[in-house]
Amino acid sequence: MSISSDLQSKLRHAAWNARRRCINTLDAHYEEYGGRGIEFRFQDVPSCVAYLLTLPGHDDLRLWIDRINNDGHYEVGNIRFNTRGDSQRNRRRSKPPNEETLVQYLVRCGFHWCFTRMMRRGLLSAEVAKLYCVSRNTVNRAIGRHL
Repeated sequence: MSISSDLQSKLRHAAWNARRRCINTLDAHYEEYGGRGIEFRFQDVPSCVAYLLTLPGHDDLRLWIDRINNDGHYEVGNIRFNTRGDSQRNRRRSKPPNEETLVQYLVRCGFHWCFTRMMRRGLLSAEVAKLYCVSRNTVNRAIGRHL
């Protein structure tokens, strides 16, 4: 089967980049891949490219490789071709901040002044918390009140 040089280049780059993110500790994205245990489970880049050529959509230059399970490895059965938008929607969600991190963020961004002003105008901390979708305790800690 003859494939275009653009397609060969695209697939080689995709496989090479996936491998690099998983094994190169100096790569900017290593922490998001290899650093959290994602492995490149192909023997080498050419064997990965050979597998990619068997997948539907491999010949569409607009599609990206995407791991089906974001906590899974780059391996047979966990890779597909997807649009950029679908790949973005398949992203791993970051963990919600714990309360201490949230309080630090609110203080750093100046929300504690907003909370204080609103409470001086008569709102209760529970009402302020509801407006900002945080707990009453978070509001009180951000403005320096420890109940």
